[in-house]
Amino acid sequence: MQKRTLGRQGLEVSAIGYGAMGLTMAYGPTDEEAGVAALRRAHDLGITFFDTAEMYGWGTGSNEILVGKAVRDFREDVVLASKFGVDMSVPPEQIGGALNSRPDNIRKSLFERDAETLFPTLEELGVGFVAYSPLGRGFITGTAKPAGQYEATDIRTVDPRWQPGNFEKNVEAVDRLAELAATKGATVSQLALAWLLTRGEHIVPIPGTRSPKRIEDNAGAADLTLTDTDLKAIDEILPHGGFGARYTEGHVPTWI
Repeated sequence: MQKRTLGRQGLEVSAIGYGAMGLTMAYGPTDEEAGVAALRRAHDLGITFFDTAEMYGWGTGSNEILVGKAVRDFREDVVLASKFGVDMSVPPEQIGGALNSRPDNIRKSLFERDAETLFPTLEELGVGFVAYSPLGRGFITGTAKPAGQYEATDIRTVDPRWQPGNFEKNVEAVDRLAELAATKGATVSQLALAWLLTRGEHIVPIPGTRSPKRIEDNAGAADLTLTDTDLKAIDEILPHGGFGARYTEGHVPTWI
């Protein structure tokens, strides 16, 4: 597994990380045993960066506890990232100083291009970019179903990209991406993650999955090389990102 450095402080992590949120929330029923197995398989494949948060399942079933159980035998070999809420009246510089940390967590995928406006500032300040939901909540795996076919507790039942009108357009775009990926002997997921890695050396995507097979697939993206012709073809398919917002109305963030 290739390595990357997040920010100027020299934090070295695997080029492909692992986002653990889906193990305990947002994607239907949870399975702790499967979650631990998934995290350990990721480590076996050279993934050393695991992202969690207390809010990903509060209390005794929290994501942080599950991740802790999974990595306890190799804790010194990996980097753990977590998140918390703060008083919005506190200047960000003060918070950053207290944490002694510069890397930030920002969404980005082929479906979500708005965050690219921040790149010049991130590069200027030497801030790492952790791209969460880099496979569009699973849409870019080529396995998306209409919103009504998911469990009631699955966030995709209300995600605008799964709603009629947007869903069909996104399926068509992913099908075209899959055709391009096939010409390179790759999956559409690998194509999307490899594309992210071309956006800059400061970027580390953190796809999440409960499937060991998909973890292997995601890890393989680090070895996929995309040519200028490939990148041009991808931009022609999704020049502005996916169809439909990532969040429901009133919850879409504004980049400042």
